[in-house]
Amino acid sequence: MMATKGYNVSDANISTLETVLANVMTKSDGAPSSLETGLKIIRGMYNGGTGAVISGSGFTVTHNSTGNNTVNFTVPFSGSPSVCATLISPQNGYAVSAHISSYTNSIAEIASFNGVNTAADINVSFIAIGPN
Repeated sequence: MMATKGYNVSDANISTLETVLANVMTKSDGAPSSLETGLKIIRGMYNGGTGAVISGSGFTVTHNSTGNNTVNFTVPFSGSPSVCATLISPQNGYAVSAHISSYTNSIAEIASFNGVNTAADINVSFIAIGPN
């Protein structure tokens, strides 16, 4: 038995977890569902002003212009990935936003904006999941 953050993990806990997962993987009509296989994940953080990688691997970043960066996947996905991005540390208390301007199996262009909807160089955290 192993203690994890104050919780004991036992065979009973694992059995319960397996039951929960089995229920999650069942469609509403009772037919079994399947998880998509053969996926890879590339995730990381980068400096929005320079494109320097802060964390993660499998990608480089090109700083195109203020608030516009291209994440280059070192080994492209075999098909289109799903990409999400969020900005780190809002500037001056303003709300900030990021969106994926465009993407292919080898790149994701991410735009970032400050609270007054002006392009701004803000650090970005992203995740891309797609076919290996």
